[in-house]
Amino acid sequence: MLACWDCRNLEKFTQVSARGDSRSVMQSTGGLKVAPWDRSDSRDHGLYCADCHTKLDFDEAGLDLADSRVDFVSPDDFDADALAEQLVASRSDAGWSRLELPAQAARFREPEVNFAPELAAALDRLGRRQLYVHQADAVEAAARGENVVQATAAGSGKSLGFMLPVLDALTRSMNSTALLVFPLKALANDQLAAIARFSATPDPWLDDHNLEIRLTAESDPIYVSRYDGSTPDGMRRTVRKKARLIVTTPDMLHSSILRMAHESYRDGSSWLRILRGLEFVVLDEIHAYQGVFGSAVANTLRRLRRSASRCGSSPKFLAASATIGNPVELAEVLTGASPFTLVDDDGSGRQRRVVLICNPPERHPAMNQPKGDPTIEGPPDEDIGRIAPQTIAIDVVAGEALGSPDHPPVRTIGFCQSRNAVFQLSKRIQGRLAELRRTDLVPHVAGYAATYLEDERAEQEGRLRDGTTLAIISTNALELGIDIPDLSLAVLVGYPGRIASFRQRIGRVGRSGEGLAVLIVGDDPLQQFLARDPNEFTRLLAGRAEEVVINPYASEIVRRYGLLPAQSEFGGISFEDALYFGEDAVRDWLVDATGPPDKEIAGIRYWLNKSAVADDGYRPLRSTSLGKNYTVRVKSGREQTAIGTIDAASAPRDAFVPAIWSGPKGELFRVTSFDHKLGEVYCEGPVESNFLTRGVPVNRVEITGNHEALTETGGAAVGYAPLTIVRQVFSYKEQHFSGLERSVAVESGWPPVEFNTDGLYLRVNQSLFADDLERDGSIRAVEHVLLSVAPALVACDPFDLDASSDSTCIYLFDSFGGGLRLSSPLYQRFSDLVDLGLKVVEGCSCETGCPSCIMLSRRPDGNRDLSKAGALKMLRVLKEPA
Repeated sequence: MLACWDCRNLEKFTQVSARGDSRSVMQSTGGLKVAPWDRSDSRDHGLYCADCHTKLDFDEAGLDLADSRVDFVSPDDFDADALAEQLVASRSDAGWSRLELPAQAARFREPEVNFAPELAAALDRLGRRQLYVHQADAVEAAARGENVVQATAAGSGKSLGFMLPVLDALTRSMNSTALLVFPLKALANDQLAAIARFSATPDPWLDDHNLEIRLTAESDPIYVSRYDGSTPDGMRRTVRKKARLIVTTPDMLHSSILRMAHESYRDGSSWLRILRGLEFVVLDEIHAYQGVFGSAVANTLRRLRRSASRCGSSPKFLAASATIGNPVELAEVLTGASPFTLVDDDGSGRQRRVVLICNPPERHPAMNQPKGDPTIEGPPDEDIGRIAPQTIAIDVVAGEALGSPDHPPVRTIGFCQSRNAVFQLSKRIQGRLAELRRTDLVPHVAGYAATYLEDERAEQEGRLRDGTTLAIISTNALELGIDIPDLSLAVLVGYPGRIASFRQRIGRVGRSGEGLAVLIVGDDPLQQFLARDPNEFTRLLAGRAEEVVINPYASEIVRRYGLLPAQSEFGGISFEDALYFGEDAVRDWLVDATGPPDKEIAGIRYWLNKSAVADDGYRPLRSTSLGKNYTVRVKSGREQTAIGTIDAASAPRDAFVPAIWSGPKGELFRVTSFDHKLGEVYCEGPVESNFLTRGVPVNRVEITGNHEALTETGGAAVGYAPLTIVRQVFSYKEQHFSGLERSVAVESGWPPVEFNTDGLYLRVNQSLFADDLERDGSIRAVEHVLLSVAPALVACDPFDLDASSDSTCIYLFDSFGGGLRLSSPLYQRFSDLVDLGLKVVEGCSCETGCPSCIMLSRRPDGNRDLSKAGALKMLRVLKEPA
């Protein structure tokens, strides 16, 4: 048992490592609870009482408190060129190309702002009077009372550009408050640590969720609180009573803060103090607010402005984004506020980064059939394809970055496109390390996904920060602003589909030394194009980034996340609410508003929509679909347990019989049946499987209106319209971890699913083609090409878009319903879409078409009888002026 006999403390201790950092050790009747190593500490190695700071004698090994971390290559000693050469030599059978992102010298200037004396003193103490030029620009714009959006590179220090105006306001007035909203809880830890550095007191932490910041030893404290799903109930009253700077998520803003914005809790506390004093709302990583989620958050922020206005405040918005194509437009649509001042002159310094593009070698025919695999019956697909990118990633991470005898482990972050791929890859890396007799490294490899439970996620984040985890494999959950300066290698398993995401991911490395990023491309036209021509990839990186598209005024979005909860918060909707939710939506909502209002507040009259009174509208913001959802259940004997949901548009593709369905932690389940009427899918498992499945949808498309007038382009006509899609799945693709893919007929498929969406349609000039065979093969080839390159122009997951065609039209549309118009930039930038598609096809050396140009893995049953010559003819004609 641990004990400090000087002050009789038996509970709280601090352990200091030989590396000069520390962690807290809590003792209770249940044993010791040890936190990650998370704070620098100049004391000697040992254990100290947290109350009186006495150094204690203790049995480090006997209490299982030994520092188990493994030494790794310091970022200052990391040689990107040496590891790059090692990787190329280790897989000489692959195709490699290289590009270099040069170092950039920092540019500084002192902002022309008179900070509050306490904040000025803190900046002097930290040596931060000179800011990067973009930080100074942002601070000055905020001081002028403007809404601001910073759009600079990952790791450029955007947070200081919004924190200084906030701290200045909170210092000048004890009544001022601010909200810092982050799309992911993981980002809050970094921000709290950055805020803590402003404190003149040595330890401003009251606990894991609260800080008391004093900018000088004599200044009044600023109470800072983290308020999210992990905040204990007993601590939430303190947040409402004392906090002036609240770090939160849009989910908590939607379901907790705004839900009770004008009500008092049983303990007498409320959010009114925060709303009355609200001067700033900070929105970090706004490029993460895409699609349905971003549109839902936009309605939440409109409700925030509505509630703040009722309390007499009108906060300014300070936003930060990656370098996307439309930062000002996104900020204005997201918040409903305007105008925004753009700050994009990036003055940050950065280290040199080397980027390797790896094109996996083609599989030998003998490799096409897995040996001894009982799940494979019949011949494999005719197309051999390439070794799976995951196989190369295992060699890169386990064999060279971690397990090489030539150097200590290199700290690595890997990115996969799905949570299931994350868990599979992390396990396979651990297995390879065991094969290499490096079992000492196996515990230092981890997977990470947003579906982790809170405690598991916090543990993984802590182990990553303190250096315990040497290699972490993640979905895009770690793509955003988490700051781990010791990472030297980034491995991207497949191109993420967006330039902004690519920049964010490689921006995780090379913070304090050289960085190396390895992009292992997949077997589709866009990725093969990038691998063939690194110069074109460089031009793509330097060009205009993709646009982020949201539509807060889509009818179901504004109803579900705007009007329903807004009615609950104010006891009704007013005609004046058109300022926030749009005239059409409010007029339709109040169509039956007759007689006296149900409530009048400050001279504004509010009516209840009686048909919606029973629904308060606080559905989760992160729902991926606006239509019907099906419950996924696993059967065990007579019992059934719900393990997830799937939306109606995705169910035919992902939940047919016998699909392999991935659970929230990456476990695999086999679909055994479904009940369309009950809205349930039944599974068995977890099961062991060396492949995943994806249904091959057949879409029938009907144009049901027009958003944009038809325009002539190169002998064809292009329009943008509402579409009705009838989707059915007859076959599916087995996607083996080895890279093998095989088409199989479904045993039991769903009935046709109909949904409404929006999309681009291209009416093709029939005179281009000699006969029906050439026409059909050419049109389907162009359909494949345009779908494959579309993610380079619009910020989305590649599967957020889909395509179809018939004998006269090509359709490129949002793959889910809801009227978000995600595909709208493809219509606006149609010439760019055609130009990139033409480059992809022209740059491929094959004669008749292959997976590198016109074949698409998403269309396994539609890759026959394609015409590369016809696709080239069509694309060249489309590029000609009308």
